[in-house]
Amino acid sequence: MAKKKTDCKSCDDLTARLEAMEQRLDKQEASAEHWRKRWGRMSDELGEANGKISLLEKENSELKVVVEKKDAQIKGLQKKLFAPSAESTLPSESSIEQWEEAPPKRPRGKQPGAKGHGRKIRDNLPVEEVVHDVTPEQKHCQSCGLEREPSPFFETSEEIHYTYKLVRIRHKRRKYKKACSCKSVPTFVTAPAPDKLVPKGLFSTGFWTYILLEKFWLQRPLSRICSSLALQGLEVSDGSLASSMKRLPKLFAPLYNSIRKRAREATHWQMDETHWRVFTDLMGKSNHKWWLWVTETDDTTLFTLDPSRSSNVPMRLLKDIEHGLLTCDRYSAYKPLEKQGILLSYCWSHVRRDYIKLRDGYPKLKRTANKWIEKIDSLFHCHREGSSSSEFGNELRNICELMNQDAQRVLKRKDVHPELRSTLESLLRHWNGLTLFLLHEKLPLDNNASERALRNPVVGRKNYYGNRAIWSGHLAAMLFSIFATLSKHKINHRQYMLDYLTACAQNRGSPPIDIEPFLPWNYSKNSLNQCASMVY
Repeated sequence: MAKKKTDCKSCDDLTARLEAMEQRLDKQEASAEHWRKRWGRMSDELGEANGKISLLEKENSELKVVVEKKDAQIKGLQKKLFAPSAESTLPSESSIEQWEEAPPKRPRGKQPGAKGHGRKIRDNLPVEEVVHDVTPEQKHCQSCGLEREPSPFFETSEEIHYTYKLVRIRHKRRKYKKACSCKSVPTFVTAPAPDKLVPKGLFSTGFWTYILLEKFWLQRPLSRICSSLALQGLEVSDGSLASSMKRLPKLFAPLYNSIRKRAREATHWQMDETHWRVFTDLMGKSNHKWWLWVTETDDTTLFTLDPSRSSNVPMRLLKDIEHGLLTCDRYSAYKPLEKQGILLSYCWSHVRRDYIKLRDGYPKLKRTANKWIEKIDSLFHCHREGSSSSEFGNELRNICELMNQDAQRVLKRKDVHPELRSTLESLLRHWNGLTLFLLHEKLPLDNNASERALRNPVVGRKNYYGNRAIWSGHLAAMLFSIFATLSKHKINHRQYMLDYLTACAQNRGSPPIDIEPFLPWNYSKNSLNQCASMVY
């Protein structure tokens, strides 16, 4: 509604100007309200975008860590496939020139140009003489034709010959008929039947010795053994051999139990485990993956097959033992043994492998990892030189103390790489077990003895994957233990198995009544072993 004009012209002008300013103010307020709303929407969108950016940045950083770990895993797997298996440290660039200037003389073995000892005479092998004669023309003089006189001298040379012969032994038991009329005695008397390892079995103890050595010591699949026998003229299926082998675990159980008992009586053990396949379904177990555990002592090697990798296996073996030393890796299954009084000595080789993984998998940590590898190498070198002397003992303590101080100093920093932090925390967490060798001089720094003991069964796992039945798995663990313990005592496996299986056959397919002479630590001191000693 327009305002009425007054008589004063100046007042009308002021009123018009005021109305125009009010209209402009209304428009500006409407525009401000519009931009205020728009700014609110943009502010909300900006906050949402910043939140998404922060989430993406966090996700990106996490993905970078995952990618870094995956790259490290890929490098580790590539190293397992293509790199040399030795863990020796390569020479640094600064030491290459020094190595080239060293005299070209091997540190071990016979040196080039040295006088030899001649061909070794193997007196332990039986000798078969073969006489070679000259041709009839050479027995006469080529000039006058007079016959030559034989000389008492020979030109002698030797060669090693191998032959293997499968034969059928036909046992003919002589019978005698009585020539009298006495009624209280039988009419015929027959010679006793030969001793059999398997009652009414087809194969002799020598044959079973060959099968068991081929399978459980040389790690050849049973099908390959049958193929080898077929080349020599004997067609036999692996199923036939397996059905007969099912009766053998009872023969070796007393030996295995004696080795287990002997291992429990030790004061220092080394333990490790590897996976094994048993292709039998078990209730509550979704796969066929079992575990082969090994326990090394000074004079025994014990293998245990179990479906689990839990702490129950070492705790069953060392049950009620309150004192002793166990060298192992940092696997948690061994740690419950500390509660019953057994001290755990952890392996420095596994710690060294942690830093090798850091060096090969994380380029940023290569320099730091190399420094730690050098420290651990110096620890091994000092221990190998002679830790029993006080001088080397003090040097070992100094090396360990410096490593402990360096680890604690690095962990105080906030910018430590997560993988390096995890490795150093593991080092300090197991520090008491890693330095236990400072209190016990005879303790080794590593767990390599048990890892070496697993090599032979691992070859079998690669050749025949495992076992088809539980009984065959236990038979494998028994014979792995027996053969490895025989090797510790330098006993000829073949001669020992012949003697033991012959004694079982004489006892009608059962273990010998007196098992003591056949225990490996007694067998080498026994008359049974006169021809069984073997030079390694």
